[in-house]
Amino acid sequence: MAFWNKKSSEDILLKSLTKDNITVEKENDFYSFTLSFGEYSLYPYFNFDGKALSLMINIRECDSKDINGLLERINAFNTKSPYFVAKLKDDVIYLEYNAVADNDTVIDVFKSSIGSLNNLKADIDTL
Repeated sequence: MAFWNKKSSEDILLKSLTKDNITVEKENDFYSFTLSFGEYSLYPYFNFDGKALSLMINIRECDSKDINGLLERINAFNTKSPYFVAKLKDDVIYLEYNAVADNDTVIDVFKSSIGSLNNLKADIDTL
C-alpha cells in the first residue's frame, strides 16, 4: 500500500455522504448540509481537526429574559442526548458534539450522532 494513496477520514466521510445523496457545501473550514425533520429543518455543520470530528447545529436565537426556563430545557435535553450537548452562547442555543474518528470509525460516528437526533426531535423543538 502506498502512503500517498491513503485517504483521510474527511475524504471518506464526504464520499459516504455523496453516496447517500446528501449535498454538502464547504465554506471556509466547515462543511454543511440540510437535515429535514418534516416540520422543520436543521443545518448541521462540521469540520475536522486532525482526528477530531466536530459537529455543531445552531438551533435558534433566544430571549435570555426567561433564563431559568431556558436552562431547564437545556439541562433536560442534555440528560436525554447520548451525543450532542445543548449550549447557550450569545443568546443562541446550539448543539455540539466532538469525537475522535479515524478512517475506520468516521462514518459510524457521524451517522450514529446524526441519527440520534431523530429520537430527540420533540426535545429539539422545545429548545
